Amino acid sequence: MELIEIAPGVDLEKDILAKMEFVPVMKTPPKLMDKRIFKPQPMGIKRDMLEIPVEDRLIYVVAENTFYVNFESLYVRSSEQIKRIQLHVEKEVVGVVWTGYRFL
Repeated sequence: MELIEIAPGVDLEKDILAKMEFVPVMKTPPKLMDKRIFKPQPMGIKRDMLEIPVEDRLIYVVAENTFYVNFESLYVRSSEQIKRIQLHVEKEVVGVVWTGYRFL
């Protein structure tokens, strides 16, 4: 059995390991579970699940000299959002020497 996450506020040693008759597999330290799980109100995870952060939409891969752009299901709602996209593109490609363009 592998222990991969624990609830917020739980003491790993005192509340879990001390009460087990064996030591579970822990390849990495257990992550904290999302505290919203334990609240009575709706978790509000729709946005978390459906929206892709700009950092994950615009990626430059040096080894391939390729800039990947994923605007799938992107809804631009403000000029601030456009500015964030612009700043991230500038950050990703500063100093890049382009050898050609390829559309996938």
